[in-house]
Amino acid sequence: MNVYKAFLAESGYQYFSADSELIERLLNRDYSCVKELELKLNTTDRKILGDITVIESSLLILFSSAIVPNFDSAGSFIDLPKLNNFKLFVPEIIDALDWTKSEIDYFSDGKRLKRIRKYEFKSDMIAEKEAFSLPIDSSPVFFTSIFFDKFNKLGLKGLDFTCVFEN
Repeated sequence: MNVYKAFLAESGYQYFSADSELIERLLNRDYSCVKELELKLNTTDRKILGDITVIESSLLILFSSAIVPNFDSAGSFIDLPKLNNFKLFVPEIIDALDWTKSEIDYFSDGKRLKRIRKYEFKSDMIAEKEAFSLPIDSSPVFFTSIFFDKFNKLGLKGLDFTCVFEN
């Protein structure tokens, strides 16, 4: 099964912006602040709002409410009280990274993760999954072939994908 990272589509797709403090709380998996979350649609040089989009350049992904039923098994969704048309996607957290086979850079203290240059995943842990995150700070959402194929079959727009693991 292949694993992908997703990015806001390059071809003029809109995204939302929000207060950086609230974004930081969401990235730290503190979802209690969604009631306070004011999202503003960024329209500068971008004309199209995709079915799936992001909050700024964060790792936070929003699904159009209309397509959420197609992805019930991908993770959970949090209603955004001040934005009826989109829901915040919360993937399952799975320690599926094969730490010994992956190529990982650490900061000079040898403890804090700097970046992962090459991902190797434990295939048995993600075999039935559509999406997941790792139990590390600032983990992106990873999408499997199951999600990728469904996204394309439904003709959805808003994200581009890059394959980070092939199996």
